[in-house]
Amino acid sequence: MKNRKIPFGYEMQKGKIKISEYEAEILHRIFAEYINGRNLKELAEMLAEQNIEYLPGMSAWNKNRIKRILEDKRYTGDDKYPMIINNQIFTQANTIKAERRTNENCIVNAKNKLIIYTTKCACCGGTMIHKVDKRSKCVEQWLCDNTDCRTRINMTINELKSAITALMNMCINDPSITDKDEDEQELSAEIRLMENDIDRMTEQADIDKSEILNRILECAAKKYEQIKSKAHITQRLKAEFEKSSLLSGFYTDLFEKTVSAIRMNIDGEISLVLKNGKLIEKGETNGNDHSNDTA
Repeated sequence: MKNRKIPFGYEMQKGKIKISEYEAEILHRIFAEYINGRNLKELAEMLAEQNIEYLPGMSAWNKNRIKRILEDKRYTGDDKYPMIINNQIFTQANTIKAERRTNENCIVNAKNKLIIYTTKCACCGGTMIHKVDKRSKCVEQWLCDNTDCRTRINMTINELKSAITALMNMCINDPSITDKDEDEQELSAEIRLMENDIDRMTEQADIDKSEILNRILECAAKKYEQIKSKAHITQRLKAEFEKSSLLSGFYTDLFEKTVSAIRMNIDGEISLVLKNGKLIEKGETNGNDHSNDTA
């Protein structure tokens, strides 16, 4: 196989290394596309499909070739090679590459994938990505995937499981805390639209009272239906917690039946969103804990 004597992006002119304008343009595309989300494989396939030649007559690209290009510090310029990629772009691309490599080492297996895939950022609602980096002092971290947030929490899977277990034991100890107050109910999109329609109708100059009344009654029926549905879910949740004994460790089956999401706060505190939308936080109580009552 032919090998290049100088890096892609350069050419020899009268015994001196100069920038190849055509190849330099390809390099800028590679760095830009990678930063914008394409991975190594996708970039290699894109260049091959477009018949971009790595060597004269050869347009074969692969992941390793793209990886070497992204990591080649010579593109930022030195005594021998003129600059093609500025330091900011080079650093940004390699920072992203390091993060993607770390993300590929996430501990996702049958035992813990359920909690990994349901953990959300309490700050913005983004998904918290579980990262493992054995080179770091904090081997396990969680990073919000929202680029405008990027909340980062140091916490192991086992620490998260312990926090979840403690919150679920609170529910088992006092199932009444799973009740969701009516004023806490989050209205569905359909109901919100109906309320907006009613507001618009009442603001009109010619008000059709009969039509507005029908719309109000229809909206009320939808609200009742939603509350009734939530109440049914709440009763099922309470029944699950009432029949369960206090947990000595994370119990997947009960978690799956009762919890819809885990919320991770910036201070590392954990809360649970139950299937009925009720938020369970540390210290939650309805004042009905009779565990210390005496006869």
